[in-house]
Amino acid sequence: FRRVLFRSVNERGCITQANQRMAEMFGCPVNSLIGSDCGNLLPPEHRGDICQLLQIDTADAESALDSDRLFYRSDQTSFWGHLTARRFVDTHGDQSGLVGVIADITVRKAAEEKNQLAASVFLHAREGITITAADGTIIDVNDAFTRITGYSREEVQQAARIAHADDFVS
Repeated sequence: FRRVLFRSVNERGCITQANQRMAEMFGCPVNSLIGSDCGNLLPPEHRGDICQLLQIDTADAESALDSDRLFYRSDQTSFWGHLTARRFVDTHGDQSGLVGVIADITVRKAAEEKNQLAASVFLHAREGITITAADGTIIDVNDAFTRITGYSREEVQQAARIAHADDFVS
């Protein structure tokens, strides 16, 4: 994961500190981030969410944000990030804003989408599908497989302990 750090000091969500990595992630110089509104890092339709993001319980210094969300770069391209933020408390115990970390999770989100698509194909295919281990042991079958072969999923899984996929298909 590539991570960045930001710190917002006021309830309006102005960024007061940013590192070079944040500038690279969002495609703009550090000095243009400092003083800017955190909402500008979100897609236009979610910029109002910044108020919600800033509503960490002020009475509880341990409360935190922890969420996946879409972010926007300065060129208006988007990327998925995992935001973790909590109240920043100084040495005197005074809360002086938020400190947060954003991890770029675009690759992970793309992999999750592919897995969801594969699962949907497996569940909704009209063709019988078996999932097998490298040694040929059956791990799972879809509903179409049970309908076509007449074997229940339980029968296949029980038989899979002693058989291979080739034993079920002629």
